[in-house]
Amino acid sequence: MSQISEPTNLGAPRVCSIADALDILCERWTLHVLREIGFGVHRFKDIQANTGAPDETLSVRLRKLRENGLVERRRYSERPPRDEYVLTPASTDLSPVLAALREWGERYVTPVDGTLSEPRVCFISDALDIVCERWTLHALREISFGVHRFKDIQTNTGAPRETLTLRLRKLETAGLIERRQYSERPPRDEYVLTTAGRDLKPVLGALRVWGERYATPLRRAS
Repeated sequence: MSQISEPTNLGAPRVCSIADALDILCERWTLHVLREIGFGVHRFKDIQANTGAPDETLSVRLRKLRENGLVERRRYSERPPRDEYVLTPASTDLSPVLAALREWGERYVTPVDGTLSEPRVCFISDALDIVCERWTLHALREISFGVHRFKDIQTNTGAPRETLTLRLRKLETAGLIERRQYSERPPRDEYVLTTAGRDLKPVLGALRVWGERYATPLRRAS
């Protein structure tokens, strides 16, 4: 993923295909739901059981995914009328994103045991629990583009100051970033990626490709 093709945009939140993709995908349950349907789990009850999403929340997420063209309903019973959910070509093309998340999770996250009667426990889920928050991947995107200082990260993401502080602290605790002092007087730090953070670049790259194909055209058409 080249920094040259994503120049810094100091003064306003960065507009790019990664941001467009995250606006659609980076909600707590969205990628969990797409993971399940991609695994062949098509019915609401089973998706709910494997994700642990509350019923109302899952209904809202599935509705939004339909509106964005990522899933569609397919009738599997006429009496009583019942539908199941299947992927569209747009969501099938997300497989590189999920594969990159899985590979990263296998390398850096230690999973816990789970059973089929509980929410699915897997490397993808473990990775999503760490990085799939609204501002987390935005912050990692900026640092990977060479934007290291808090003020510039905040400007380029548009994240509220307190929220960004919490996200950066969580990333530091998780070992994805570390602080590096760049000024002694006054003492000031900047943020750099660790090896674990750098190894998330394939995830950002896959999001960028998908965003260019699907998410950016949706934003421009709205």
